[in-house]
Amino acid sequence: MVMPWPQIPNALKEVGPLWGKILIGCTKAFNTTFANIIQSQAKGFGDNRPKGFYCNDDSEAEKTAAEIIGEIGLEYLDAGPPMSARYLEPMIAFLISMTYNQGMGRDIAYTPIKVKANQR
Repeated sequence: MVMPWPQIPNALKEVGPLWGKILIGCTKAFNTTFANIIQSQAKGFGDNRPKGFYCNDDSEAEKTAAEIIGEIGLEYLDAGPPMSARYLEPMIAFLISMTYNQGMGRDIAYTPIKVKANQR
């Protein structure tokens, strides 16, 4: 559930008690991906799906986050403990710069790739 900040108090009243439930900070879990990519379920990227970075320290929450990230078309990538979330923030600033300052548009996303061990 994503909504404007002023609507959060009413939404929290409607969902009821949250004790024992998993909450995912969307601004951290999805802030390296533009909304249009999420809305399209990242279909324009073919087999090279963009990554959905998520920082966590809870294995149950990680499973849920991975499922949600997969459902919106991204490939889950564990970005480390919660303290690592601060490294994700400059990534979106760079993506925004590439979008607007370099004219690449909003149809771009991150996908780190790793050299295969036998290809070095």
